[in-house]
Amino acid sequence: MLNEQEKNNFVDSILEVLKSLNSRSQDIISRRFGLKTGSVETLESIGKKYKITRERVRQIEEASLREFRKSFNGFNLKEQVLKIKDIVQSYGNVARQDFLFHEFSGSHQYNKVNAALVFLMTVSSVFDFHPEDDDYFSFWTLKDPFYESKAKETVIKLIQAIKKQDSVILEAGIISFFNKTTQESINDKKIILSNLSLSKKIGKNIFGEFGLANWTEIRPKGIKDKAYLVLKRNSKPLHFRDIAISINSYKFDLKKANIQTVHNELIKDKRFVLVGRGLYALSDWGYEAGTVKDVLTTLLKKHGPMEKDKIIAKTAEIRFVKPNTIVLNLQDRKFFKKDEKGLYALNE
Repeated sequence: MLNEQEKNNFVDSILEVLKSLNSRSQDIISRRFGLKTGSVETLESIGKKYKITRERVRQIEEASLREFRKSFNGFNLKEQVLKIKDIVQSYGNVARQDFLFHEFSGSHQYNKVNAALVFLMTVSSVFDFHPEDDDYFSFWTLKDPFYESKAKETVIKLIQAIKKQDSVILEAGIISFFNKTTQESINDKKIILSNLSLSKKIGKNIFGEFGLANWTEIRPKGIKDKAYLVLKRNSKPLHFRDIAISINSYKFDLKKANIQTVHNELIKDKRFVLVGRGLYALSDWGYEAGTVKDVLTTLLKKHGPMEKDKIIAKTAEIRFVKPNTIVLNLQDRKFFKKDEKGLYALNE
């Protein structure tokens, strides 16, 4: 990463290169790349300034870039290019643009330093740019079509493998998952994460787990999805207040979860089941909804007559309820009966 002085020197060296152009071409290139402001201007806005068509602006831009490419070796920028090349190679010869920005300048955002970086990579003969589309974020490769095709082939394999597994991949296991999927032997996590990051269809959640970007576990869409992730993360029932507190502490996004809103969502969503006073669990953990009588009825229908201690133990597996409460409910002779052996059964 460049220090502040190196950043200033780098931007100045690129602006110095522009002086080989006439003043209008200098200004057009500077505006198109955002070299002085860190903000790219459109063909249309530049055309309005000079009272020329968008097509004419594009022609001037392309002609200027051709001149730079022809004269590149005379610009004394070889050291900077080698430094950038080293960064791209450290990502396995394929680097997502914002990752490259951050490693070079310390910022993921497009600014004057990163604008100068993009300009230099554009006019050198070392790199290829691959613009953002529906499936991929913008990224750079070394100048060889092989790197793009290999990266996209790898991404497709990863997406298929994630779909087949149908569950999130922990970051701790991402190296083995990647190598098993691609039949590679890469042990550099940076390269593996770079490949995963290229695709818009693959995502990573706040817990460092990977999966398909449209999965609830990767990008929760609302309170109920966040509550689901909180419970799954904790692997035990929680009070709705604690679920709300956890949602806010995990900082899924800038939205603050209201306790009552969380409670309402837990009540409405079938993925959650009330297992005690304000305590909620995930229904796929095997917990039973309903009153204590409902749970006892279900257990006795399934297992037949049982002694009190066994009923208490089995009830505890599917509901959070005090033993005394269970005993009290078993004494309701309208629903349950006790035989001479001390076994409880349904009073049918």
